[in-house]
Amino acid sequence: MARKYLGGSGEPLTIWISVAASTVLVFYGYDQGVFGNVIINQNFLDTFGNPSANMQGTMTSLYNIGCFFGAMSTLFTGDWLGRPRQIILGSTVIAIGAVIQTSSSTVAQMIVGRIIAGLGTGMNTATAGVWQAETSAMRSRGRLVIIQMANCITGFSISNWLTLGFSFAPKDVAWRFPLAFQIFFTLCIYALCPFLPDSPRLLIRKGKYEEAKDVLAALQGHGATAESPSVRAQFDVIKDILDREHVNTYSWWQLVSGRGPPGLLRRMILGAWMQAMNQVSGINITSYYMSYIFINALGISELLSRILAACGSVDYLIFACLAYFVIERYGRRKVMMCSAAACSICWICIAIATGVAAHGGDSYVTGSVAVAFFFAFFASFGMGVLGVPWLYPTEINALEMRTKGASLAMATNWICNYAVVQATLPGVQNLGYKYWIVWALAKADGDGLDGQNLGSLSCVHRETSSHPVLPISASPTRRRQKETFTRHVHRCPGGCGEGRVHTAWTAVKSDGPPIHYKRRTFESESAGVEGHFSVDFVVAPPSELAGKVAEDGGPEDDGLREDPLGVGHTSLPPRTTYFTEKEYEGLGSEDRKPLLITLHGLSGGSYEVYLRHVLAPLAVQTEDEASSGGLSGGEWECLVVNSRGCAGSKITNSILYNARATWDVRQVVKWCRQRWPKRPLYGIGYSLGANILTNYIGEEGSDCLLNAAVIVSNPWKLEVTSLALQRSWVGMNVYSATMGKNMRALFERHREQVLVNKSISEERIRKLKYLHEFDREVQCATWGYPTEGAYYRDATSADSVLDIRIPVFVLHARDDPIACDEACPYEEIRQNPYVVMCATSGGGHLSWFELGGGRWHAKPAVAFLNAMAREVDFGRLEPHQLPQMGPRGGHKRSFVFDPTRRKMHMPGSQ
Repeated sequence: MARKYLGGSGEPLTIWISVAASTVLVFYGYDQGVFGNVIINQNFLDTFGNPSANMQGTMTSLYNIGCFFGAMSTLFTGDWLGRPRQIILGSTVIAIGAVIQTSSSTVAQMIVGRIIAGLGTGMNTATAGVWQAETSAMRSRGRLVIIQMANCITGFSISNWLTLGFSFAPKDVAWRFPLAFQIFFTLCIYALCPFLPDSPRLLIRKGKYEEAKDVLAALQGHGATAESPSVRAQFDVIKDILDREHVNTYSWWQLVSGRGPPGLLRRMILGAWMQAMNQVSGINITSYYMSYIFINALGISELLSRILAACGSVDYLIFACLAYFVIERYGRRKVMMCSAAACSICWICIAIATGVAAHGGDSYVTGSVAVAFFFAFFASFGMGVLGVPWLYPTEINALEMRTKGASLAMATNWICNYAVVQATLPGVQNLGYKYWIVWALAKADGDGLDGQNLGSLSCVHRETSSHPVLPISASPTRRRQKETFTRHVHRCPGGCGEGRVHTAWTAVKSDGPPIHYKRRTFESESAGVEGHFSVDFVVAPPSELAGKVAEDGGPEDDGLREDPLGVGHTSLPPRTTYFTEKEYEGLGSEDRKPLLITLHGLSGGSYEVYLRHVLAPLAVQTEDEASSGGLSGGEWECLVVNSRGCAGSKITNSILYNARATWDVRQVVKWCRQRWPKRPLYGIGYSLGANILTNYIGEEGSDCLLNAAVIVSNPWKLEVTSLALQRSWVGMNVYSATMGKNMRALFERHREQVLVNKSISEERIRKLKYLHEFDREVQCATWGYPTEGAYYRDATSADSVLDIRIPVFVLHARDDPIACDEACPYEEIRQNPYVVMCATSGGGHLSWFELGGGRWHAKPAVAFLNAMAREVDFGRLEPHQLPQMGPRGGHKRSFVFDPTRRKMHMPGSQ
């Protein structure tokens, strides 16, 4: 029978685990702040013979040495004891240290007590956060870390207010009781941890499978049992991850001697470096010694110093909590860099203020300025530098090296913490205001190093942020594909602003690399969706230009400008001409050059800047004879499938296109396979084209003729994105109105053909303003949907992700104002081992502008495509077998979920 836990099961149980973990972290924060407020008590100083500043620093800092050894000891005892018992042991050790400290009358005894308390604190801090993360249902790692840090600061604040209150107590009670109060937290741990479950991840690693399933069922709640399909599926996922960790782990000697994979050691060092930079910020100067500094550096009275320190701890706590709302929205890099820069400025201002006071300035004014900037430092640090270094080691390290990476980072934190705390008191005493100059320079240098090394965390974290770059598969071959991909992906530099700025800049900045095309008009072969559409093939620039000027001011090609099939066009985009019949008939070949099939956004075409940034580096001409020649003259051949009526093409019946329009791309893919039987085929889709491409790949499943694909700025759940646009004034009157205007212009260009459908009202179309209104009047009338919501739900590509059976790379900006983050199917992507995702914190919709020009999205897209084409032998890959019931279980008999089942039958999509 399953064990009963405190809180029962489900959410109440998770809450009690969080309470226990939070108590541990509050305990740590209390220990961090209490001793710095004790050493300014005169009775304490008299009891210990008025120790020097250096000895006071030693008594304070050796606690961190104990923390270091305590944290390292969990590498040997943590798995053996389990998370709750390890915390009970750590809390017991702290209580022993607290008793020794409380009863101390000599410096040696106090140092022993401090080291022992540090041992217990190190054990607890190395365990509590991991325990909470492994049992919590919270999907945002960033916010979970911020909550943990806020708990620490809560304890720090308690220590400041408690020591302030007991400063009025007689004699040694004023400092002995705050030290003894540590035992209270130990008693709280005793009351909680024995009645809470261990980490299911740890239980699985120890081979206790049945107990792990019982814990997973208890955490899930809602009547789940160890045999529930969802519990079994979750168990299988965790076990698979642990198996991969075990297979792919490397020893410390392998890493140091260079025998591990490239980049692993560097990532571990970067994670540790972030923790070092955390300490270089100087936070533990203020955390340990705020009252001491106010008294000895600013000349403030003891009582006022204690009051200011207590108020400063509240300021610290408030801004640390505010980080909860910005850490995921703006991304690790932006928050970290802004926070670090503000910290550096604060140290500079503190150095100036104390320096002016040291040279005869008004001590009241300069002291007030210094205090204000100490408060500003707390606020700046709490908003960013506090949490990000704890996230970074987890997110940058490979899965199999995450434990070692976290251990190295924590060891670095405690050692650097010791150095800062040891140096501060003699530094303040001997250097005066010059001591703050050291920290101002150190932090400024740290900012530069952070900026150089951080890049964009959203591109490397398993989540980003937050949301992960997900593995293609658990099989060795698929893992190599993921490793190949991550080795080539360029980091996102953050650009010039948030999503709305990027997206607005798209409308202003229209230039881009010139691409030359030859067009061919195709007649649809799909029953029920007869008509014509155009395909533009990338060709090499003509050797001799005729001197004509294109609409965008660039050189124009001199070629056939009339459609040889007689369908024609409303206008030809720049640098676009038609194939002659002879040129078209000669397209077939037996070469093995990779071919990229591109689908554009809502109402765009082959002329769009965002797709030209990807095509340009692929089709660039080379001197390599093996890859030169062909249409493009480059390593890749590329083409763009224009949606019906787009890019100046003409329609020949009343049908335009919709978000489910997979029939044209299906026809083009089959045609390419017939014309170039040996060429590997790849796809890339943008915005609405990404939705169409995802639906196509899902519909084809394991029969898909594409080798791999890239999905950029997909709106995924169209009803969700539509409603999100309608919720805000900017969404309605800028984005939706602009897209509605573009679709209305498309209607005007093809008015006569569209109005053949008598159910479409020209009068209502002329009055409409927004995109959803156009879909209501045109798409619903064309395809028979009762409402635009029904159309959106039927055309969504989120479910199609589950049927993808080729490697797919998804690019998504979490601040995209059009393809909003809430519409992104993170769980579906997480469950499909064929899909990897890069979710950046910034970039907007089809934008990702880089400072100095360029579009960042082209770099990872091109890198992924080149890696797939050059380094993966698709002919030797074995298909990955996914469970028929799906990762969350499902009915074993006749009820089977079909991700690509549609509510409206379309012959062209079968």
